[in-house]
Amino acid sequence: MNVIQIVADMTHLLAIMFLIIKIWKTKSCTGISGKSQILFALVCVTRYLDLFCYFVSYYNSILKVVFIVTSWLTVCLIYIKFRTTFNYSDDSFRVEILLIPVGGLALFVNHEFSVLEVLWTFSIYLEAVAIVPQLFMMMKTGKAETINLYYLFAFGLYRALYIVNWIYRYKHEGYWDLIAFTAGCVQTILFCQFFWLYHKKRYGHNYKLENYLHDLSLRELTSVSKWQDPVVLTKSFFPQDNVPLLPEAENEESQIELPEKVIIHSYV
Repeated sequence: MNVIQIVADMTHLLAIMFLIIKIWKTKSCTGISGKSQILFALVCVTRYLDLFCYFVSYYNSILKVVFIVTSWLTVCLIYIKFRTTFNYSDDSFRVEILLIPVGGLALFVNHEFSVLEVLWTFSIYLEAVAIVPQLFMMMKTGKAETINLYYLFAFGLYRALYIVNWIYRYKHEGYWDLIAFTAGCVQTILFCQFFWLYHKKRYGHNYKLENYLHDLSLRELTSVSKWQDPVVLTKSFFPQDNVPLLPEAENEESQIELPEKVIIHSYV
């Protein structure tokens, strides 16, 4: 046990608490994938079965119980307590696409072919991809509530910290688990890719037309080139008595006559 692992565990717990508090305070499951939460609950159950076989420490045992309880509590809130607020049509990812390959991989690539070891390996592989239904749902709807982003950020940070923890343990203890390290890297990459796509979608081209066209001249309007979709301008954008002038125009006779519509195409 080291400081990095403790911080990672607390970050994991913080991510779960973000989600539970969000659901309970808003009394809504909007934007949350119930399928992802079921997969995470399945991860906890299959990974922590060793509670009945081994004792490592009180910290270890208590934290495992907390993770199992909170994961299934989240599932109950989504599918029982606040089920009327859950949108089943948006949470449409087919989880068998994840479960079948993960189950097969756990059977053939593990440290030891025993029940507990195969289930532990299954949980490691499953955790790496369990967030996929949530990411799929957010990309499908194009919506991401702030609290959900906090949850995803904290969860991604937890996995990144565990990668640092494995490197630390290898350097100072000589301990190395290739399965856990590889699965952790895959999961971290998924989170990084999602945040990159979200940032690009949110801040790259999602601008309101009015913020940029209010006081631009016609020459400036025709130079706009970074919008993905054609932009249609009408005379309503310009006040009746303030028709834009060409740069060289200085009198009313040289004012331009705007057509009914100006269509600006852009190519990124």
